[in-house]
Amino acid sequence: MFKKKYSAALPVILLAAILITNGCAKRVSTSQLDETGTKPSDATSQTSKSESRKAGDDVIAIAEPSIPSADIHEEDLNAETAVSSAKFKDIRDIYFDFDMYSIRDDSRSILQTNASVIKNRKAKKVVIEGHCDDRGTNEYNLALGERRAQSAKRYLLALGVSPSNLSTISYGEEKPFCTEQNEECWQQNRRAHFVVE
Repeated sequence: MFKKKYSAALPVILLAAILITNGCAKRVSTSQLDETGTKPSDATSQTSKSESRKAGDDVIAIAEPSIPSADIHEEDLNAETAVSSAKFKDIRDIYFDFDMYSIRDDSRSILQTNASVIKNRKAKKVVIEGHCDDRGTNEYNLALGERRAQSAKRYLLALGVSPSNLSTISYGEEKPFCTEQNEECWQQNRRAHFVVE
């Protein structure tokens, strides 16, 4: 008779022991949490039942360790990108004549402003993208886009921008700003575009 009672109680005792050791969250007073919602390192021991609590202390259950969610990091990155974009909003594109990669007179003042912004606001990396309209072969436009990006880079270097801050890439006709088939649209696509990273 004793064996039957003991064998029936054994699974219940084992289940209770497993739940107690693995499944229970620790109870921590909110006064023991720091501003991130985790326990400070000096309060790592379990709160015992005999600890005295002040009246009105909130008690919450927390799982340890507390790991910040990925959403927080994404929000921080998005905010940092927005601040960076606002900081360098004065940087403008320059435009080129058909089948040309020489800097036009109207682009010189824009490049001077760009150089000043890059130096004074300490841009770490600026990528100069070379773009073309869709006339000509892909290979030709990629080469022309590279020449346009390099022309803009050389001009900025002559104005004192550090070479370590600048890099170039050509997209040729692959990333048009405008898709209509007229000179006004093609002019908008023949450009050097500046991306601050």
